[in-house]
Amino acid sequence: MSFPIQQPIPIPALRAARAALGLKQNELAKLAGVSPRTIFKIEKEGDARMESVFRVQQAFEKLGVNFLWNKRTRRMSIELPAALVDPSSSGEDT
Repeated sequence: MSFPIQQPIPIPALRAARAALGLKQNELAKLAGVSPRTIFKIEKEGDARMESVFRVQQAFEKLGVNFLWNKRTRRMSIELPAALVDPSSSGEDT
């Protein structure tokens, strides 16, 4: 069983979410209201203020990303919005 996260997301999960969404570091920085250098520091050095990590997490959540922790396996999973996973679910005619 998975549960929504109530604490800062592990850095590899943030990195994976950005990659899955196809966002560049500067795009994520703008969405999160932090500097591109902050995104770099979070992802590469694991060094940033907790407030900055939360802002990045909130930016992903506003985009519809869910971070889920599986207590049984002790692993993080990322749930992307259906429209990003299956383009046919967007409701648009092709």
